[in-house]
Parts: sequence; structure tokens; C-alpha cells
Amino acid sequence: MGLQKLVDIDLDLNLLRSLPVGLFKDLASLVEISLNDNNLDTIKSGVIQNCPNLRRIYLANNNLKMFEQQNFIGNVIMMLKGNPWHCGIEMCWFFNSSHIEEDWPSLLGFSVCASPPLLIGKKLFELDSSQVSLCGKLYLIA
Repeated sequence: MGLQKLVDIDLDLNLLRSLPVGLFKDLASLVEISLNDNNLDTIKSGVIQNCPNLRRIYLANNNLKMFEQQNFIGNVIMMLKGNPWHCGIEMCWFFNSSHIEEDWPSLLGFSVCASPPLLIGKKLFELDSSQVSLCGKLYLIA
């Protein structure tokens, strides 16, 4: 009850490895969550629930390899750079999403693929459908 007016949460540099489901629940005033520079390797579905004013989530420099579609929150800017991304078929939904436009390179920074072997070291925002053939109608990025 005492957190209803909370606007920003900064949990940077806390060596967090996971977040419990419902951690950010029913926080109507919450606008920004910052979880940069932790050891997060996954974001479970349901960690963020009913936060209607949420606009920014910072997840840079963690150990995220994938970002599951059910965790994507429309109209929320996500800073995802500095994670060891797996650039396989599991992430196709992400690359095909309409939310990825001109801001994509700035949000991902110099993020590179950590796997699969053929894509190791490739910058995420430079990938195209000829490099990741498993996604079908892939990237709309020049």
C-alpha cells in the first residue's frame, strides 16, 4: 500500500540473479524500472503486472540471452544493450515486431550475438533475413 506513489525504481548494481513473479505488481504510478548491471539471465512472465504508467525498463549489461514474447510490454521502451543474446529462432518474434524502428540501434547499443555459432559477434541491429533464415519474414531493418 505504501508504494502506490512510487514513480522510479533503481535496482542497478545489486547482483540480482532473478526477480520473483509479481515483484512489480499494481504500481499505478510507476514510470521507470532500472535493473542495469545485475546478473539477470531471464525475466519470468508476470514479474511486471498492472503498471499502467510504466514507460521505461532498463536491462542493460545483464546476462539475458533471450527475451520471451510474453514479457514484452507494448509502448514501453526497453534498454537491452550489453547482454549475450542468442540470435536464434526463439527471438524471431522480437526481430519481426513493429516496435523495432529507428530507435532499435540506440536501445541495443553494441549488443552482439553470443550464439548460434554462425552469428557470434554480429551486431543485432545489423542482422538481416539472409543471416537468420529460420525466421521466415524476418527483419524490417535496413
